[in-house]
Amino acid sequence: MNRREFLNDLMVGAAALGTSAILSPIRAFAQAATAKTSPAPRALSVGYRTIDVNGKSARAFGLVQADGRPGLVLDAGTQFDVALSSVIDEPTLIHWHGLTPPWAADGVPDNPAALLRPTETRRYAFPVGAGGTHWMHAHTLQEQNLLAAPLIVRTADDLKRDEQEVVVLLHDFSFLSAEELLAKLKGNAAPRRDADGTRLDAGHGRHAADDDRQRHGGHGDAGNGDHGPQRHRLRRLSRQ
Repeated sequence: MNRREFLNDLMVGAAALGTSAILSPIRAFAQAATAKTSPAPRALSVGYRTIDVNGKSARAFGLVQADGRPGLVLDAGTQFDVALSSVIDEPTLIHWHGLTPPWAADGVPDNPAALLRPTETRRYAFPVGAGGTHWMHAHTLQEQNLLAAPLIVRTADDLKRDEQEVVVLLHDFSFLSAEELLAKLKGNAAPRRDADGTRLDAGHGRHAADDDRQRHGGHGDAGNGDHGPQRHRLRRLSRQ
């Protein structure tokens, strides 16, 4: 199977789930906070995006770099140096799932770090550690509204492989708000219906966000051109 066939099959699988993700432009990042680390931290921003689920649009959260790519790809044994900004209109905080930051940087609200305020930037610096397929996410109800992204740490062996790497994050989605879902789980919420009587909580879908990394040659867009047969590595994260 060549690269184009693989990616076509992957996209067909995602389409079968009834969803697609489109990142909307996010406003400029705030200036990074001063810290005794490298002079240029990697910018990461919490913002909004629009997704389409079974022909119906919905606003969800996004967690992207300055170039619009979701999540982070890091190298094992290097320094995690990230300036996290927020352009959403509510407080938030991100947990670096799979990494071992200092307790104050772990991303659990008020344990001990305070929530990140709208327009605030906070800088995080600690060793990346060993390689692995991880993810980052909010430790609040915002995670239910897709505030999550891949967090990939590549080893030296990963970098030597002549493979194209494709990262897929699967995540449950509902048109109901996280607060309504929580109320339903507690058994104290009545079903919601639209004007024609259709239950609004009947329209659930699974949101599949995919991010491809072209390793061959170190650059490139996986969707353009045909470079012949190649090996592929699929990193799959599932939040269901």
